[in-house]
Amino acid sequence: MLKDPFYYGVFEFGGERYEGCHEPAVSKALFDQAQVRMKNRGKAKKPRRKEFAFTGLLTCKECGHAITAEVQKGHTYYHCTKRSRTIRCTQPFIREEALIQEFEEILAGVMLPESWAEPMLAELEKEASQENSRLGGQRDELDEELSKIQTKVSRLADLFIEGDISRAEYRARKASLVDQKAALLEKIRDLDRHGNNLRFERMREPLTLVRERNILNAGGDLKKLRGIISQVGSNLELNTRKVLLDWASPYVTLATRGSYSSWRRGRDSNPRYGITRTTH
Repeated sequence: MLKDPFYYGVFEFGGERYEGCHEPAVSKALFDQAQVRMKNRGKAKKPRRKEFAFTGLLTCKECGHAITAEVQKGHTYYHCTKRSRTIRCTQPFIREEALIQEFEEILAGVMLPESWAEPMLAELEKEASQENSRLGGQRDELDEELSKIQTKVSRLADLFIEGDISRAEYRARKASLVDQKAALLEKIRDLDRHGNNLRFERMREPLTLVRERNILNAGGDLKKLRGIISQVGSNLELNTRKVLLDWASPYVTLATRGSYSSWRRGRDSNPRYGITRTTH
């Protein structure tokens, strides 16, 4: 059932593929993802282990192996797996509460105050509104391409009727054109629904992610906190209960602008994160 192209707006009859007049239930992209997923059906699944908020996020600075977690006396502790055969790792454990504090201090270094975030987001809204007026030309181009595909379908039918191509070739080429048309119609629907919003979202997301109120609310939601940390930095390492990371663009600009809070990013020869306490 999940292999039926009817769900993304086309159907097959008599060995041929046709464009449907019904509203697609899913996008063709999602349909294609489902086909890939079904190829993996039946593969053995490993039993699920207890999930910890930050496992798989950090590696050990000393030996390079993964940081794992375990529960002891009601508390969650993170520590190196110490699986290196060449390095005798001496890194200590860190309690989850202390690790959370490390992450919060990191985010304080890129937190965007509301007095900055509001006008910046307002300017993006203005720009998005201006560019939306240019989308008419894009829609015209898509409509023209759609018309060309329809012309190709008509010519293909003529070639088949006149006996210039075989039924097998006709069906194969028509199926390709119908799929192209379905993908094109999907682009048109996206353009009509979202306009310039997709481009705007890519610009707005980093500002929204690190704005003050979002950062301050992250500590109570460990999944959200992990998500923010994963976006602002990469190559996260744990070294003597301190978290190191490489800032991702554009957050590196915020990290080096000068601190908004009483914490700031210390710098050394490597563009790695470190905390130094300052007084004002």
